[in-house]
Amino acid sequence: MALVIGDVVGRGVKAASAMGQLRNAVRAYLLEGYGPAQVLARVNRLLDSLGGGFATLACLCFDVATGELRYANAGHPPPLVAMPDGTTRWLEGGLAAPLGAAREIVYRQASDRIRPDSALVLYTDGLVERRNEPIDTGLERLATAAADSPGHAATLAGRLVGAMPGTARPDDVAVLVLARREAPGEPLVVRLPAEATSLGPLRERLRRWLASADLERRAAADLLLAVGEAASNAVEHAIEPHPAAIVVTVRIAPGGPVYEVRDHGRWDGEPSAPHRGRGMQIIRALSGDVGVDRSPEGTTVTMHPGKEDRSA
Repeated sequence: MALVIGDVVGRGVKAASAMGQLRNAVRAYLLEGYGPAQVLARVNRLLDSLGGGFATLACLCFDVATGELRYANAGHPPPLVAMPDGTTRWLEGGLAAPLGAAREIVYRQASDRIRPDSALVLYTDGLVERRNEPIDTGLERLATAAADSPGHAATLAGRLVGAMPGTARPDDVAVLVLARREAPGEPLVVRLPAEATSLGPLRERLRRWLASADLERRAAADLLLAVGEAASNAVEHAIEPHPAAIVVTVRIAPGGPVYEVRDHGRWDGEPSAPHRGRGMQIIRALSGDVGVDRSPEGTTVTMHPGKEDRSA
């Protein structure tokens, strides 16, 4: 996952246009596989070719499985990490001059790790800068507000904005928060496009969740297969879905895992080919209790283990 936040010097249409061009350039370079420092170097040269200007930009690449973080910073206020024990720390590595300060700037990549139940906070200087006080005062106020992290990204972002005084802010404010949560037993909710290409990423997300849930190996394999079949059915048989997405929810109940696959279209029960159409048979064989709720809003398939012993 890539997280990027930036701020172009200036206001109005020209500044907004420049930010739009930089945003698209960052996205393109990241999709090409460049690391944070390489992205900043290329965007800096692009800004020069567009006629100059100045901008700050922080680019971070986060591994959602391990928590490893790679980042580089072109003159932007330092990201903040809020940890579950109530302490905070700044990510001050990889700092170099803002974009546009010179045609050729050497940007260096730094690394860190975001622990489970910690939060990463990115923001623009409009959040912490106030007239008649040094910026260090605003940074200290931000760290104090983030120390009592609720562990939920949207809640923390709202709390940080509310904790900074003054309604007449001197500059625009943007806050981006990532909260890393890996508590075993936490329900998994995945929303993906209703396309066949979504099934691979869905299985990968399920595997990571099952590993953290410490589910028995055979039960985990059955769950992967059953959810995969149900999701495949939702992609294939939902007609005119609106929105065109499937939602998969998995949680641990007293009797075992309960999983739900929902689409948002009308259901076509006819198989697309003569050898198809056995998905529900597989699901019922793997899940002792299967419920199918069809309505004008879509179809929801709910599955959880049955009481019978399938060990033989």
